Amino acid sequence: MPDIEGLIGGSIAASMGIGLVITCVTLLFTGAIIFFVYRTVFGKINQSNKLLATGVPAQARVLQLADTGVRLNDNPQVKLVLEVQPLGQPAYQVEIASFVSMIKLAQIQPGQTVNVRYDPADPSKVALALM
Repeated sequence: MPDIEGLIGGSIAASMGIGLVITCVTLLFTGAIIFFVYRTVFGKINQSNKLLATGVPAQARVLQLADTGVRLNDNPQVKLVLEVQPLGQPAYQVEIASFVSMIKLAQIQPGQTVNVRYDPADPSKVALALM
């Protein structure tokens, strides 16, 4: 006759093993998503900081402003279409996403001119240089 306690104990152990595997997979998946988001957001912030330190200064006119729905420390990330006007070169349009302090949002309304810095090797890389 089969041992009932052994069968029940075995199925409980199997259920616990499956639960442990599901938990581990879920944690790994969640960790991967957090890492990807962290790297994406802070990678762009690092690129912007590098441009602010080493980029060529220029003026840009704000053509469009849109909220992306992303926040960092309650500051919105906005999508901007800018007409960059490098000194002695033709103006060009670029679309960027940037985190902007709530206090400085009034400085980047459509039609206004803002200070930017751009990478002369890749003019599509532009960072806002708000005061």
